[in-house]
Amino acid sequence: MAEASENEPRRRVNTTVAAIGAGLIIVVVLAVVFAFKFVEDERERNLQAWQIRLGIVADSRATAVNEWVDQNFAVMRELAENASLQLYMTELALAEGDRAEVTDEPAQAGYLRNLLVATADRAGFVPPPSAGEVAANVEKVGVAGIGLVDANGLPIVSSPQMPPIAGRVREAVAKALSGEPAMIDMYMDGSKNPNFCD
Repeated sequence: MAEASENEPRRRVNTTVAAIGAGLIIVVVLAVVFAFKFVEDERERNLQAWQIRLGIVADSRATAVNEWVDQNFAVMRELAENASLQLYMTELALAEGDRAEVTDEPAQAGYLRNLLVATADRAGFVPPPSAGEVAANVEKVGVAGIGLVDANGLPIVSSPQMPPIAGRVREAVAKALSGEPAMIDMYMDGSKNPNFCD
């Protein structure tokens, strides 16, 4: 009987140790599972926060681009509403494109050239400053400017560095001549640099 009572506390101790061990294993497993869940939830939360931030940045950049485009079209509308420019273009249209028939054509063309140069400088229709280029007597292909064209899309007068009216620029000019504002996407200009036109 003494032997049975000695085995009973050992069994209780073994059962208690086994229960504590099983409890510890369950606690460790649950801790690992909750740790992985916590890490995954944090990863999802961070991803969602980045998506929100990137969405805000993308929206602000889209707004800035739309404002820039609107400002450029406003500059073109302002030029189109200029009375001197309208008078010259009306006389040119009445003369069926013959510039010799326009009253005091050289003076009017000079005034319009100055108007276009001043507007291009004020509104940013100028090429970026060139760094490290040697000033040589080599004609450079224009990359930025404002120009007037006749009803056939031929240039009349322009600011310096106006890109040649060819390719996509010609297509945009034809669209604009039909009465619809035109803007083309980026393209490779004559200097093999990306450029755009509006």
